[in-house]
Parts: sequence; structure tokens; C-alpha cells
Amino acid sequence: RTSAKDTHKKTSSSYETSKKTTMTFITSSSSSPNTTVNVKTTMSTRKHRGRRRYRGQQRGRNSIGCLLLLCCLIGAMFASTSTAFASDNTDNGMEDNKNDDLLDLLGEIDAEIEGEFSDEFTLKSDIQVQIAHEITVRGASSGNEKLVQRSIDFIVGDDYASAAFRFCVKHELYHHQHVRATALKIKEEIEKMPEDARPAVGGAAAKRRRREGVPEKRKKTAQERYEVVREYLNETKFVKAGEELSRLVEEFQDHQLNSDEHIEQDKEDVAVGGPLNRLVEVMKRAKRLINDEQKQRDENEKLVSLGEQLKKKMEKKRETIAQSEEGFRELLRQTYETPKSERLERVGRLPPLAKMDVKVDGKMKEMLVFQDQDAQTAVFEWCVYNGIREPEKMVDVLRNLLKLTGEERWRSVNERNAQGYVDAYYGKKTSNVEEALKMWADGTDKFGIISGSKLLELAAQYKEKIADSGEVALELEYEKTVKLLRRNVEYFTASVDFETAMKKDECKNAILFSQTMIKIDRKRPVTALQKLFAAKCKLRLKKFDESATDAFSILSRIKTTGDWKATDIKYLTVYIGGMSAMKLGDSERALKFYAVCVRNDPDFSLCKDIYKNLNSIKKSMKIVDDKLNDKHPRPALEAMDAVEIAAKSLGFHGVKSFENDMNVRKCRAAVFKRQLNDAYDYCQNASDYFGVKAKMIESDPLTGSEDGAEALLEEKVTAEDMLKYAEALRATAELYVADENPKEAKSLAEQALEICRANAGQSSSSRSLKENLESFVRETHNLVRQYENNRDYAKILGVPPNLNELTKERQCDFIKKSFKKLALKWHPDKHETNARKKRAARKLNDAAEARDELNDRANCEAGSVNRERARAEKAKEEERNRQNRARGGGGGGHHWGGHQHQYQRQRRGGGPGGGHWE
Repeated sequence: RTSAKDTHKKTSSSYETSKKTTMTFITSSSSSPNTTVNVKTTMSTRKHRGRRRYRGQQRGRNSIGCLLLLCCLIGAMFASTSTAFASDNTDNGMEDNKNDDLLDLLGEIDAEIEGEFSDEFTLKSDIQVQIAHEITVRGASSGNEKLVQRSIDFIVGDDYASAAFRFCVKHELYHHQHVRATALKIKEEIEKMPEDARPAVGGAAAKRRRREGVPEKRKKTAQERYEVVREYLNETKFVKAGEELSRLVEEFQDHQLNSDEHIEQDKEDVAVGGPLNRLVEVMKRAKRLINDEQKQRDENEKLVSLGEQLKKKMEKKRETIAQSEEGFRELLRQTYETPKSERLERVGRLPPLAKMDVKVDGKMKEMLVFQDQDAQTAVFEWCVYNGIREPEKMVDVLRNLLKLTGEERWRSVNERNAQGYVDAYYGKKTSNVEEALKMWADGTDKFGIISGSKLLELAAQYKEKIADSGEVALELEYEKTVKLLRRNVEYFTASVDFETAMKKDECKNAILFSQTMIKIDRKRPVTALQKLFAAKCKLRLKKFDESATDAFSILSRIKTTGDWKATDIKYLTVYIGGMSAMKLGDSERALKFYAVCVRNDPDFSLCKDIYKNLNSIKKSMKIVDDKLNDKHPRPALEAMDAVEIAAKSLGFHGVKSFENDMNVRKCRAAVFKRQLNDAYDYCQNASDYFGVKAKMIESDPLTGSEDGAEALLEEKVTAEDMLKYAEALRATAELYVADENPKEAKSLAEQALEICRANAGQSSSSRSLKENLESFVRETHNLVRQYENNRDYAKILGVPPNLNELTKERQCDFIKKSFKKLALKWHPDKHETNARKKRAARKLNDAAEARDELNDRANCEAGSVNRERARAEKAKEEERNRQNRARGGGGGGHHWGGHQHQYQRQRRGGGPGGGHWE
């Protein structure tokens, strides 16, 4: 509220303000996708004389504007509601045409080749040519000399002298004559090569100038080259200096290099012994640099080789998937399309056996009966395809057809059916109802149309008799027959819809119709073909476990002997089961599928390569486990590289189960190599994943990943999942032993042994794991006893072993400095992952405990002060946790240390993730 005077000041000058408000209501309606309402309110304020009248007008305008806005809101809500209702009705159909969520195996391979693995495929080797060269080596112990053959690497940008210098340094041939002879050998071998195959000597620019006939630049004199050598030496570029000295040796003779005519030598050169001795000195200085370059080059060559292998395997896999998918399409054509087309081609040219007009939904439609059809089969099929699904109406159509044509017209067709005529599409025909129902029960009547047509004929006969006699018993039999007929109509309709869905690649609909066919009669066996197509759809819908289980049940029912083809049900079953197992990360399960194929047809190419890769994974994994059990990490890591290449080519890359299975092994290898920080990361990831999968961990560490915790918790826990978790716990326990934490190691080892005893089967791997865990648990018990009785605090704190021999002042000084150094090293803030932070906190606690103990032994003043401070901090922490629990915020997080060092930080929090350390 303002006074009249202030109001008069504000409104003494006339002004006009316009405000334009635009609101857009977006609906999903196709007719009006955007509804835009523009509301323009103009407020005009003049002098205070007309204030009351103006305010009344303004209120009226505002009311009108609000009413308009409300109407627009209601209209937009109604439009969106009606559109949503329409979309719901549309979605009540079986499936949307979008298949974005389906698994596309070929698209996945192409995406990996062009995206994820493109860097590995585009790596190029630095080595242009490798030239064999013989050198003399002398045995270190025996002193005997022998000739051996070594390769000279001619890399990009090299000339003869630089390649010779690097080779001689690498093999410790410290003499200028070796450099000159090696350069001559390289030149001779390169000049023997064809012009197109020769490497670019001196770089690509030099090669281009030689090819274009550009005259060479003037060669530098010996003095000019030696000046360049001096500049490189002043900059400590020993490799560059050595290469330039090697060019001097290549271009000039020894007497020229030693004479003052060509090179003016200063006192330092004279003291060294001239340029030739300078070369030997530079070679020795450059050895470490050249060895480092060679290591990087070897690593690059290894990556190039692995990339080439991976590319070949990925291309082979792509060909296999393409051929298998084409085999599925061909099987679909052979099963559904080809018999129909052959039948139409055979009988479509002949005049129809009968014609009749039938009224369907108020419209007349013509029904044609072909030469190879009987009346009941023609009516059954025609009615289903034209939307007449009620058995009573189908019976009326059949009776009308028989009245129109007479029974004599169908005599020859019925006699042929009685003799067991086999239709190319529907199968064997019969004239007996009991035999037709038997065919339905054992699955021989694959579409249900043979038994359905006989039931339709029987129902028509019952209706004719009921019309004549009216017996109650006949009416009951008629009702039973109609009930069975309705079952066959539903089954045939579902099979037609299933066929249509498979042709259109609508996997959700196909599975839905397949389940409908199974529910109609659960006692009726499902055909292998129907189950195979359903398993393929489950694979595309990423239901890998169900797909692999269905594929295994199909293989147990069909014949697998003989030659195999890409269109065989047996191969396509192996393909679906193997791919599903690979997507689950289960290499052994996939190997079992492809072993069936290779065992029956060893030369079948589509199975042979994949089986070879899967078998190599199995053998390499066994090598990895054996080497890790023998505590040999280097060969284990080399075998892991082979496993990862084969795994990437088969599609295991990115599968969480397989990756964490490898993480367990990487953790153990890192432990043996004393790379404990990496080992903590590997073990933490693996134990979290397998703990959630085994339902032993309630937290959700995998949120946001492809197979997250929610998906894992929905799966049924198997004994294999529990054993995987036991292996992860064992690896973590080994890590704790290596990190001098035997109490935690003992606890985890006992937990792993308990899980293993409860879930170990009769397999050799589970028995071996159980035996290893039992011996490991006994080992941890001994380590705990040794740790409790003999703690070496001097070793923990890093002070000299003879600390007690020093004076008190020096002892206290050593203790203080050592703890300060460890406090800087193991502060949790300096470590990234949670596993590393926990390790740092434990190390910091151990260092503080060792500091207090050694302070007490040396009677340092800091000992009692630190103990009192620790007690005070502990009391504060307990009070803080009590208050947090009272507020309902959970625990106060971690209390790391409780000891004081120069970095005092407090991090408080009541919820998850809150921590407090000092």
C-alpha cells in the first residue's frame, strides 16, 4: 500500500504498457499438432482522476483473459486426452511397427567395426621393411661365439644410417665398422627390391622427389654434419646425434674423419678420441632411449597384429551371421510361401471345382473351391481367412455348399483323401475323424486344418440329423464337436497370424501368437519349427536365457546326424542357441551348442570357425587359471589377451558377466604383480556384480548399466552364479593377504568356502575351487595368528630397523617424519575409487597405530597427546552418529582414522556417502 501522494507521483505522467503472453499447448493429435493461444492485454494508465473507472475496466479485462486461458487449457487437455485414448486403442493392436528395441546382429557387428573397434582396425605399423642380417654373438657364461640371424627394422622416416645406428645400439655392436657394414647391407637389400615395393628412404618427401626426378640437394660436408652433432649433444639429443654421426661414418672414410682437413676438432674432441670414438660414446648413451622406443614400437606392432586378427574374425562372423539370417528367410519361404505358390501354380490354371457367393458383413464374397480341395477343407480355410470364426456359421456355409453342388461332385476327392493323400502344405489327409483327432494330439496336423475340417464335416452331419430327428443326445454330441471345432479355428487363426508376424519380422506378435497356440492345448506337442522361430524372436527381444533353453530343447528332439546346411533346422537351432549363450557371456554353453554341429559335420564352415574360437577361449581360460594358481602372472596376462581377441570377435565384448569374470582373473594377476590399486578396482567391480547377481548384495552398484541390478534380481539364482561370487571373494581375499590385511582375508575366504560347499556340484572345476578354498582358509588362519603376535611397527611406519639404537630425539624425529610421509601418501582424498579410498583409510589407521606404539616405546611427548586426542575424537564421532540416527539420517558414514595429522578435514553426512576422516 502506498500513500496518495506517492501514487500521484507515480501516475502523474501518462504511459501505456503492453504485455503479450503466448502459450503453446502441444498435443499428439495428427490434425492439430500445435495449439497456440495469443493473449494480448493492454493496460493504459492516465491521470489519477479516472483511477476507479480504470481499475474496474482492468478487472473486467483480466477476468475475460483468465476465462479465455481456462477455456484454452480445458480444450488442450481434452484434445490430449482424446488423442491419448486414440493412441491407446491403436496400441491395443498387437505391435507397433517400430522395432528399434530389437537386437540387430548384423547392425551390431557393423557398428562395432565402424565405431568401437575402428581405432584398433586403423592402427598402422611403423615398420616399412624388415631385413635379415647375421651378427656374431658371444655367450655370457661360456664365451663361445656363434652366428645368429636378427632382423633390421626400417621404420617410417629412416635412411640407411639411422636404421643401422638403431640396430647396432639395440644389439650392443659399439663400433663404427658395424654401423658402416649394417648401413651397406640395408642399402643393398633395398636396392634389390622392385621400385614399387621399396620403402621411402629418408621419408615420403624424399621418395617423391626421387620419383619425380627432382635433383638431390647438396650433400653436407663433414664439418657441417659435425657442427649439427655438436648442437644435438648440447641439447642432449643423443639419438639424433648418433644418427648424424652414423651418416658421417657412411659417407666418409676413417682417415677423412680423423684428419683436421675435413673436421676441425676442439680439445673435447681430442680428449674423446675423434668423431669415431664420439660415436661409440653416443651409442652407449642412447641405448636406454632406443630401448624405450623399441618397447613402444613392439607394443604398437602387437596392437596392429591383434587388430588385424580381430578384423578378420569380425568379417568372418559377419559373413556367418548374414548366411544364417538368409538361411532363416529361406526356411520361412520353404515352410510357408513355396508350398502355397506351388499349389496355386498347380491348380490355379484349372477350372474351380465349385463356386458360391457368401454374405460377409453385409457384402457378398465369392468362394472358390480348387480341384485338390474337399468341401469341408475349402470352407474351413475360406471362412478363417475371410473373418468367419464362429463354428455355427461355418457349419451353415458348408451345408449351403453341399446343397448347391451335391455330394457326387466330391466323391473322387473324398476317395483320394481316404487313401492318405499328402498335401504339400497341410500334410497327410484322412477321411476318419478319430484318425484326424489322433493327428491333432500327436502334432502331425501342424496347422490344425485337417482335424478341423473333419470336425466341421461331423458338425454339419450332426446338424442335419438334429433337423430331421431332434434327438437330445445328438445335440450334446453336436455341442462337443462345435467346442473342438472352435479350438481348431482358434489354433489355425493363431498359426496364420504367427506366419504373418514372422514374415513381417514382428517378434513381439510372433511370440504372443506362439503362446496362444500353446495355451489352446498344452498337451499337444509344439512343432520344432514353431519353437525355433519363437526362440529367434526371443533372441531379438534380448531374452537370451529363454532363447538358449528353447534351442537346447529343440536339439534334444530333432535328428542331428548327416550333412548340415545353412537352411537346416538343426543348424539354425545351434546358431540361435550359440548366439544367445554368447550374449549371456557363457562361453562353455555356446561351445556345447557348436560341438553338436562340429561332431556331426566337421567340415561345415559356418560352425567350424566359431567352434574353433570358442575352443580357444576355453583352452586359454584354463591356461590363465593354471598360471594364476602357480602364481605366474605374465603368461596368464598373455593368455588373457588371446581370450579378449576371440571374445571380441564372438560378441562377448560389453557383456557384463564375461567382463567381470575376466576382472576376477585380472585382479589375481595384478595381485601377483603387486599392482594393488588396480587389483582393488578389478575385485570391487567383480564382487559387486556377482554379489548382486547371486542376490548376496542388496545395494545397487550397477544402476544405469546394460544389465543393471533390477534385471539381475529378476533372474533366478543358479549354483553357477554362487560359485562365480565365491571366486570373486577368493580373489579379494588373496588381495587382502598381499596387502597385509589377513583378518579381512580370513573373513572373505570363510564366506567363499561356505558358498562353495553349499553350491559345489560334481564338476572338476567346482571340486578344484572347493579344495583351493579349504587350503587357503587354513593359510589365512595361520597368517592371522602371525599378524596378531608379530606386528612389525617399524616396517609399517617405514622407519629404520635399528631405530631403538638411536637417541630419543632422533627416534621421535624419524617417527614424526615417517608418519607425515605416509599421511600424505594415504590420504583418502588423493585416491579416486571407493575401493582405493578404503584401502588408503586402512593404511592410514595402521600408520597411526604404529606411530603411537613407537612413540610410547621411545617415550616421545606426542604419544600421550595423540592417544587423548584419539579418545576425544572417538567420543565426538559416537555422539555425531547418535544424533544422526536420532534424526533418521542413518549412520555418519565412515570414521577413518580417528588420529590427528597435519591435514585435518571433517566430512559430515547422515545419509549414504557421508564420511568423516581426519
